[in-house]
Amino acid sequence: MSYLQGVSAPQLTPFHDDGSVNLEEYTRLSEYLAEAGLKGIFVCGTTGEASTLTDEERTALIARCIKKVNKKIPVIAGTGSNNTVHALELSQKAADLGV
Repeated sequence: MSYLQGVSAPQLTPFHDDGSVNLEEYTRLSEYLAEAGLKGIFVCGTTGEASTLTDEERTALIARCIKKVNKKIPVIAGTGSNNTVHALELSQKAADLGV
């Protein structure tokens, strides 16, 4: 088992004016954070507005971050929910994506 050491940061989720997730800006931010020397990125936590996102949006954000930075630094996926079954489903999706 490995442990994170150093500074990890929660990632913000940027939105377009119409309320949709801005994946282009999210990708840019992911790459910036990975290059800034962080030791991990926490995706879809409370700072990332996870409670306001659909499952599809959450999955897209996790997948995008994994694709861009997972080989450089670890990605930690926020898969919490007030429903245990839902949290398990989100956790399995994140694991399938490589978290």
